[in-house]
Amino acid sequence: MPETVRLVITSDEGHSVERLVELPIAFGRDPERADVVLPDRMVSRRHARLEADGDGIVLVDLESANGTWIGNDRVERRRLGADDVVTLGSHTVRCELTAPAPPDTPRAVPAFGSAGGVVLGPEGLRFLPLADLHAAWDTADRRLGEITDDLARRGSATDVVTRREAHERCIAGLDALVDAELDALAGPTLSLCAPEVDVGRFRAGVAALRALPAHRAARPAGDAPGDVEALLAEDRRLVDGLDAALGDGLDAFAEHGPDVVRRGADRLVGALRGVLAALEEGDARLAERRGATATV
Repeated sequence: MPETVRLVITSDEGHSVERLVELPIAFGRDPERADVVLPDRMVSRRHARLEADGDGIVLVDLESANGTWIGNDRVERRRLGADDVVTLGSHTVRCELTAPAPPDTPRAVPAFGSAGGVVLGPEGLRFLPLADLHAAWDTADRRLGEITDDLARRGSATDVVTRREAHERCIAGLDALVDAELDALAGPTLSLCAPEVDVGRFRAGVAALRALPAHRAARPAGDAPGDVEALLAEDRRLVDGLDAALGDGLDAFAEHGPDVVRRGADRLVGALRGVLAALEEGDARLAERRGATATV
């Protein structure tokens, strides 16, 4: 039996929203009788149901007034095909089975032994074990994972208030990640891997980004205007970009182990540049989206 189904619901105006739901589910106009509410006068209070049937999905009409349609066929009960599009009132619904996401495979922690180096910190010079530097990268990656999971959970809610909250929490969480976990790993990484570079370069880069108009425009001030789905899509692209950059840094540790400073320094510094690039590109896209949707 399928555990989850991905729905793509599209209005007659062309606006689409994706949902991950568990079967069985009912569609309708009445919030007290339907799992997925469609605010449409052509939709009955309790209109149609999707239920599991072995490894497939069955569509059942619930004696709706205007009918449940697949193409030009009015259906009472039908097993859905891969390309079927269901019409309920002025809305269309596509659905596909999704396998449960496999659990994340934790990266193996490299054996660093006593390897490390001298770094310049707020209190002066100190010896930093590579194991501690790796732990800082891993902590940032895990924190990003928490933000991503929260975005996925709230962003798949059925009500627009929760989805808007998902966007706002994601942006606030990423700002906090930059100020705490990413800031904590950037200075030591640069100090060990690029001693010719000012250890404050990453912090200066972040400050420069935050001074750009795009950064301020991308941050929600109260309710996010316009098409929340478009903003959530950009949020997902932003966290994916950050995940790729942090993952590249962690892969350098895994590949080179205690020799990461000697053999993987360019890769770690490049991962930090990737973080800044993802933030800058994400700000620009979010600002563009917010500017466009605010005028709708």
